[in-house]
Amino acid sequence: MDTGIALNGSTATVVLPLFAAGVLCLVPRRWVARLSVWAAWLVVACALLVMVKVSTGANIFSHISLIPITKHPYFASNRLSAVLMIFIATIGAIVSTFSLRFLQQDLLNRRYFVASQVLIASSIAVATATTLAVLSCAWIIADASFLALLFYRRELPGVAEALRRTLTYFSIGAIAMVGAVLLVLNRVGNLNITSLSAQHEALTALGGEALPVGALLMVAILIRSAQGPAARWMPPTVNAPTPVSALLHAGVVNGGGILLLRIGVLAESSNLVTALAFAIVTITAIVAALAIRFRSDIKGELTISTISQMGFMISEATIGANLATLMHLLGHGTYKASRFLNSPSAIGKPSGHNAPAKANHPPIKTKAIAALGALVAVSAAYPGASGHRGGLILLGFVACTIYVAISNAARNLAGKPKLIVTIAGATLLGSAAYGAILGGLDRWMSSSLAVVPSGALSPWWLIVALGVALGLERLSTIPTLERHLRVWSINFGSISRHGFYHIPNTWAKVSPPKTSRRQYQRILMQSESSIEKEEAAA
Repeated sequence: MDTGIALNGSTATVVLPLFAAGVLCLVPRRWVARLSVWAAWLVVACALLVMVKVSTGANIFSHISLIPITKHPYFASNRLSAVLMIFIATIGAIVSTFSLRFLQQDLLNRRYFVASQVLIASSIAVATATTLAVLSCAWIIADASFLALLFYRRELPGVAEALRRTLTYFSIGAIAMVGAVLLVLNRVGNLNITSLSAQHEALTALGGEALPVGALLMVAILIRSAQGPAARWMPPTVNAPTPVSALLHAGVVNGGGILLLRIGVLAESSNLVTALAFAIVTITAIVAALAIRFRSDIKGELTISTISQMGFMISEATIGANLATLMHLLGHGTYKASRFLNSPSAIGKPSGHNAPAKANHPPIKTKAIAALGALVAVSAAYPGASGHRGGLILLGFVACTIYVAISNAARNLAGKPKLIVTIAGATLLGSAAYGAILGGLDRWMSSSLAVVPSGALSPWWLIVALGVALGLERLSTIPTLERHLRVWSINFGSISRHGFYHIPNTWAKVSPPKTSRRQYQRILMQSESSIEKEEAAA
């Protein structure tokens, strides 16, 4: 019988950054940053090799026996985990390269680079773990490594409070994860999560315990994704260094989506759990989307945007739209990494939500025709888009994107017919290319994403959520409600343990024991009223 620790490409991709973290602890400080960057890009190369191996149909479980402990590898890749592995490794390498310059004068950068390597390794482990026990250990190590990233610059203003909140919520999430794993281990054993059929068999074996297992897993997912009451841990993290924020918003918060893609059969086993999760993330996403327009700081705006996007992503997963969830995860992570790494150069520039309104807006008919043309192009390149849940959501995303893009580009299109024709042609070609990519990805990953969890909701619930969002958007224009939303947006996550509260255009130090939350909100509302009166008088 073949025994030994399996050293395959996936295992090497996990072990390499861990080995690099150990080396970084020993080498002189002047070598730390460059060695970390080299190691990060070497991990990307290993992930690409794994992708080639998976794409060609090679046996990913072939391995070299090292120590006679087990005959199965702890980490292995199918097509889904290979895509996630490349995504995680690439984000880690890009952020490490940025950190080489950003932290070159930081005397404590060794702590950052060591913790970031451990975070990369544990995140890849979550995407490639073969058993539920290994996945839960990797999940907890990822939590701990991100806490270490916050801890390394805890003397910065507000970082200590961010560390305290994050530790509190992550501890609850880790306890929930361990509780779910113990229930599964007690009834089923160490579940092999690489097999979708094994997950369905485990669900049947769990019987009545499937509900608490799904609930505990969903709690861990919602906390990591900063949804509902757990959203309070994320806003204070804007005080952390920019590379830490980039790793958080491009990688760490996506852990909830990765978990749903990998073990959604267990997490969404109950309609009750899935419905509650859908309600929580939908409300969080809508409120955050409405509140984002009142944030004038770049990082604060991006933080609330992440909370909103995570809510939309998990709502897609709860209706079984796995392809849409995967595309959302990859697109959001890439976008947020670029935005946060560019945020230092954006200081002093007006926020998009507070910039003056643009003139020359095209009529709704023009934007609707452009969106319809994009839909036709995508549907022609991806004929099966309307055949499953994820395809419908992605078609809606394309239509909304084109609609908004035409609105934002209106100022440059006025009086330029040649430019209008060029952009229209580029839009159709881009939409067709996007549809072709979606179709190819759907066919290529059909074996990994084909299963819809038994507790998945009907896609019509997203239509209901859209109606609620449009209704609340109209209500938010009422002055009283708009003022309360503005107060909530400014106040959300801004209270520090030292009693500093941010009020627009002024700073006030208030003693928390003597000032209640209601009194503080009244102060903010009075401040907003005075500012509005001054602007009206001017």
